[in-house]
Amino acid sequence: MKAANRAANKRGGPDLSKCFVPSAAMQEVLETSVPDTFQEAAPNLMLTVQSRAVAEARSQLHIVNNPADSGLIGHPYAEHLTVSIVLDRPNTKLYLPAADVKKWGVSMAKLFETAYRNLGKLPLDLRSQFKEGRVFRSFADDTYDAARLLLPSFVFEQLPVRGSHVAMVPHPNALLITGDQDPEGLHIVLREAQEHLRDR
Repeated sequence: MKAANRAANKRGGPDLSKCFVPSAAMQEVLETSVPDTFQEAAPNLMLTVQSRAVAEARSQLHIVNNPADSGLIGHPYAEHLTVSIVLDRPNTKLYLPAADVKKWGVSMAKLFETAYRNLGKLPLDLRSQFKEGRVFRSFADDTYDAARLLLPSFVFEQLPVRGSHVAMVPHPNALLITGDQDPEGLHIVLREAQEHLRDR
């Protein structure tokens, strides 16, 4: 029986008979294939910054499910972060498997350069919303706020912080910046980071 022809819920609950996803739409949402060529993928390659522990766990899970693969593409950054390359689609963000990318025949440097170039094309919106101290936050809200940490230093040098710039990315969707000579600002950054960690 088709979903649209089902009888309404007789117990007083909502009628969910028409709440279904057409198969074509479902295939688009679950699209996990990598394009056959680098040229096809290039416009949609993007960098993402995340916890190294999370990145390694995701890569290990991928290897468990795909024993022939060597994991997901990523590069350590600072002491506890990883820069990964994703294929950004309208409905999915696919972390790139090394085995699938190998068929493109391009170097890792080329992949990262392309993704970095795409990152630089995204809008940048750094503003302060705090009364105490000088703390700036990325308000792009496009899931690449933390990745903007990788932008050239001159992007952040214009921010009027006290002392040298200090950045924290407690979540892939959060970038906080203050100065190392601003106790109030550092306290705010720590507090905000703790909030993000609790919300995970």
